[in-house]
Amino acid sequence: IIAVFLYMFLTGITINIISLASIIIAVGVVVDDAIVLLENIYRHREVKGEPPQEASIYGAGEVFGAVIATTTTNLVIFVPLLLVQGFIGVFFNQLSLVTIVIIGMSFVTAMLLTPMMCSVILDVGKEKKREHPFLKNIYDVSEKWFLRMEEGYKNILGWAIDNKKQVIIFCAASFFLSMPLFFFTGTEFFPDMDNGLLSGNVSLPAGSRLEETNKIMEELQARVKKEIPEVEFILVTAGSGARMGMSSKSGPNYGKIYVKLLPLDKRKREMKEIQKQISNIAFSIPGLKSIDFGAMGANQLAGAGRPITIEIYGTDFEKMDGYAQMLKARIEKIPGISDMLISREKSNPEYGLHIDREKAAALGLSMYDVALAARSFLYGTTATKYKEDGDEYDIFVRLDEKDRANLRDISNVYVTSRTGAKISLGNIASVTLSNAPQIIQRKNQQRLIIVDSDYYGRSLGDITSDIRRVISDTSIPAGISVKIAGSTEQMASSFRSLFIALLLGIALIYLVMVAQFESFLEPFIVMFAIPFAVMGVVWSLILTGYPFGVMSFVGLILVTAIAVKNSIVLIDFINIQRARGLELKEAIMESGRNRLRPILMTSFTTGLALVPIILGHGEGSGFWKNMAVSVLGGLTVSATISLIFVPTLYYIIERHFEKRRACGEVVK
Repeated sequence: IIAVFLYMFLTGITINIISLASIIIAVGVVVDDAIVLLENIYRHREVKGEPPQEASIYGAGEVFGAVIATTTTNLVIFVPLLLVQGFIGVFFNQLSLVTIVIIGMSFVTAMLLTPMMCSVILDVGKEKKREHPFLKNIYDVSEKWFLRMEEGYKNILGWAIDNKKQVIIFCAASFFLSMPLFFFTGTEFFPDMDNGLLSGNVSLPAGSRLEETNKIMEELQARVKKEIPEVEFILVTAGSGARMGMSSKSGPNYGKIYVKLLPLDKRKREMKEIQKQISNIAFSIPGLKSIDFGAMGANQLAGAGRPITIEIYGTDFEKMDGYAQMLKARIEKIPGISDMLISREKSNPEYGLHIDREKAAALGLSMYDVALAARSFLYGTTATKYKEDGDEYDIFVRLDEKDRANLRDISNVYVTSRTGAKISLGNIASVTLSNAPQIIQRKNQQRLIIVDSDYYGRSLGDITSDIRRVISDTSIPAGISVKIAGSTEQMASSFRSLFIALLLGIALIYLVMVAQFESFLEPFIVMFAIPFAVMGVVWSLILTGYPFGVMSFVGLILVTAIAVKNSIVLIDFINIQRARGLELKEAIMESGRNRLRPILMTSFTTGLALVPIILGHGEGSGFWKNMAVSVLGGLTVSATISLIFVPTLYYIIERHFEKRRACGEVVK
């Protein structure tokens, strides 16, 4: 841990939630190598009665191969994460580098410092004499418990080898029956971070006056303060800009609301639930058209916009508007949809001038003259400046409000020609009151309308599937194309990248073990621990109710390396025992009994390091829970099932090759 802070200082990495979470996740793995070495050295001292230096040398050397294999597999799994492109690559680059440094330094420390300290400090006989009676009782009880577990595990391995067909069928059936459960977990991009801060954009119908917007915002503020006890501070503004879809909007019909909630440990409800209640309050206020809280947390950093975003491309605004309204009406009926908006609203009222170009030209007026005069009289112009005490103030001049109140007043505005003649605007142009779009959005040089929404109570993947069915059931007008974007698009892209990273990580783990075992077969046997890790991930998500997202996927990648660790330690020791002359079945049973204790200790330390993340209840703690639950679930199931399945499979395959070798010798 000291080394990783030194690395962060030298490379300029700051202390943030990613670097700190990386350290927390790696804390349990840091001690794994030292545990395996210490346990084996202790066994050499206590069981074999070897001198301290001899026990340290031979004990460390006996498990050196297994330790370097497990450490290397833990390291190479992060290499694909370093190669992932886009936002996911940037996000997890720091996590990968920090964890690699921690695991690498833990290996160096375990291989150099642990044997040295054992040779100097570890003295089994003297330690037992110095033990406090209370500690001695705990040691005696735990030792008896461990001995019974070791004997029990040895007997289970013997039973599994004798009933190998039933074991293989049961484990395989468990895996294949568990895989369909992935369809019931739901999917998401990133979990929402409950930081207690809410910011929403409020809009009223186009043309609403600032006074009306201010009145509604004050009513919204009063009702939120009254009906939601979790609110600590609230601020509303009227007439401010709003960010909606890909464009910024501003005007008197827009407002913003800022809410600071009580700390998470002082309230029972999550931020998402409170946000939903604020939306319900807002929509119950007459005259309020919409409220949009936008993306939050990592979803906002990824630039995905609102979680559910549908992009409608085309050239005909009338067709696009009609289809967007129809799509909005149908999608709003889908359970879980919340606060659905259309980026191009019903147009703002505006005055339109349709100038008779020939008549205007005959009277000596250009289009520029007419437009400038109309703007000056109706909108206003800076006539001059007023200076006082070194400060300048614009003097803005326009017609009095009573002189521009209706179409007739505007038609009577005079335009001065270049000859000095005054010509009424109505004489050269027709003035109409019509609606026009506030903005025209474009993407990739195509006109665009965005239909977007938030979601609540269901997973993003389930809602997206329903939306796809709605779109496929609708008749899309000619010249219009529809695309589902936002978090759904980002999620699909991230899943593709992480799936490639997972396959590459598994391949690297296998190649590392091939180099260590100098065999293609034994690493293949060890790799069968990975399917049960995947099974543990899906079961943990089902039991906790968390959807499968980017964080869960990263947890799945991490647990693949952790899952093979126990099998490597076990298979490596089986090979050592067989090399010493033990028969295959006896070697498996004895190795299981001898290696169970370090395997349990490393599994418990890795799992317990994740418990604070899972049980954490502070602001932003929910962001890492999906990953921690995935790793803990995969580790638990793989450590439980693979400790029986892998040795049994090892026995079947090795027995098969022994028979083939025996037949070959008979033939010779």
